[in-house]
Amino acid sequence: MAVLFVLLVIQNRTLTYLVVGFLLGLFVYAVAVIYERNRARMLFVRNFIISFIYMGLLDLGIMLIFFHGLFMRSVFNDLKTAYSAYGGGLSMMQKLYSVIDYHGVVVFLWILAGILIGLSRKKMRPYVCMLVTWLVASTVAICMILQMNNHQMYVIIIPMTMLMLIPVEYFYARK
Repeated sequence: MAVLFVLLVIQNRTLTYLVVGFLLGLFVYAVAVIYERNRARMLFVRNFIISFIYMGLLDLGIMLIFFHGLFMRSVFNDLKTAYSAYGGGLSMMQKLYSVIDYHGVVVFLWILAGILIGLSRKKMRPYVCMLVTWLVASTVAICMILQMNNHQMYVIIIPMTMLMLIPVEYFYARK
């Protein structure tokens, strides 16, 4: 997974937001699982932390060996200033509203139904927490630097689709 994340980031700078949102979502998933499970908490936490350390060290090694210049620019340059022209002069609220306007209110109501149904089902809670964190973190990170255009919408389509599938599964299971 670490190599795939590096390839995603190198392939397209917009996908960096997807990776960051996904990793934050994984962290929230781990916290939610720890909260839900009483036994085996420490083993899960230890394995989770070790996996993230390995993944981070592998990513860091690949970036430093093969993409040293890109890594140094990414770490020490201010992206908000570098990409200020892409912001379109819109405020954060205008950019977030453009996401709702692009997809429509019905889609976000369907996502809200997915969140509520998922949170009401104990086995689904960690996944819903992960998907919501992924969606919110990616959207806010993009809106802080860029404007949400068609290309940036692809970053948030995966968690949105997964959240929209929860009510479908719920109603299908009730048949």
